[in-house]
Amino acid sequence: MKYIFTISFLLLFTKAYSQNLVHNPSFELNTTCPSDTNDFNLALEWVSIGQGADLFDSCCNGCQVDVPDNCRGSQLAFTGQSYAGIYIYKEDFSNYRCYIKGNLDTLISGHWYRVKMRLSGSSKMQYECGCPGVFFYTNQNIQSSNQLLPFSPQIRNNFQIGNDTTNWIVANNIFFADSAYTQILIGNFNDDLHSAVDHLAFNYPNTPESRGAYTYIDEISVTDITAAYIAGLETEPINVNTYPNPFTSYTNISIDAGPHQRYTLRLYNMQGALLRELNDIKGNNVILQREDLP
Repeated sequence: MKYIFTISFLLLFTKAYSQNLVHNPSFELNTTCPSDTNDFNLALEWVSIGQGADLFDSCCNGCQVDVPDNCRGSQLAFTGQSYAGIYIYKEDFSNYRCYIKGNLDTLISGHWYRVKMRLSGSSKMQYECGCPGVFFYTNQNIQSSNQLLPFSPQIRNNFQIGNDTTNWIVANNIFFADSAYTQILIGNFNDDLHSAVDHLAFNYPNTPESRGAYTYIDEISVTDITAAYIAGLETEPINVNTYPNPFTSYTNISIDAGPHQRYTLRLYNMQGALLRELNDIKGNNVILQREDLP
């Protein structure tokens, strides 16, 4: 079978089938206003595993963790006035990792769930890395450290954010719950060798803080879609991202969870006119040369 992907710049609206099971999904509720880095544990129902997780909130006017301007870059919250951020790679420390864990309404074993979160890169980092994965678990004791955790996440999110630090992208996945999970863990579960780390051409000071990859996170949701999935109304999404974006000479198209067979990629403009067709592609990364594209 030959697959065909089409890429166009459209806004898609989908219907929510059930309530969000993540507690404090946009980090709006906290015990007190954060005032500095590593204050992530002020977010209700959330805890950091290791140092390198931050809570950003516009209540902290002019401080290191303000919104939108803060020590990691500049980004408005996608929802409300707060968001989280974590290091997912550091150049100076082998397999350095930071994770955040939160609470869920208990999932139902044997049900299908859609998992979504908004992600954005940091403009003050020298690197970017694959998006953080998601691990669901129940009553598991996880010691706080900055070591790579030996878990196999249900969701890996291997696609890259790229150097677009202006927009929020959505990581959108479906998974089958084989247990009554009560907690969610988010971070990079790949070792450095398999993390697809890219160096970014930003002119920021070469400091220990900047020599890494850092991801902003907002609006995490886990919703039960079992009935719709069985009825064929819900399908497994394929995340398609481009970086750099915008671009002048070329862009890299990253297709997460793409097919293993050869496929065709077609690029259309908003009027529906075919601009470019790339045939016999096998793999999850495609370099698109601008050439005569407007």
